[in-house]
Amino acid sequence: MSEAFERQVRRVSAVLAALVMAEFGLGIASLFRLPIGRVTGLLPHRGGPIYITHAAVGFPLGLLAMAFWLYVNQTPGLYRLMARLGVAGVAAAVTGGILAVVHPVRILGMILMLGGSLLAIFSYTIPALERLPTDAGREAGAGLGSAGRDPG
Repeated sequence: MSEAFERQVRRVSAVLAALVMAEFGLGIASLFRLPIGRVTGLLPHRGGPIYITHAAVGFPLGLLAMAFWLYVNQTPGLYRLMARLGVAGVAAAVTGGILAVVHPVRILGMILMLGGSLLAIFSYTIPALERLPTDAGREAGAGLGSAGRDPG
């Protein structure tokens, strides 16, 4: 893989992580604004603007996650795993959002949204974190012997 490709993957995954975090924040705000016991329906009587914003951010996020997965899916290793886990998390959150509209399964939908969002956030931050240990590990092990112990 080229350095330009890796840089682009890291940049897009950072944007996706930020979008999922923003969507997660909108979901938490929706919890405080919308009554959990409301009746089944697409638009609630109270908290409509936050609910619509939550959905308006979630829909393009799902499309972007799918496009990113298709773009990275042919690469080997960590980036492909990150994209698969990220799109799976976003898909779980979207499924939870659809389920949360229906009153009898609303709690299940909320659990799926929470778990999917956390999986997607973790997944999309992997490229940012994957470079940290290698640099620190090289510096820490520079003066050590071949067995990883201090020769002295």
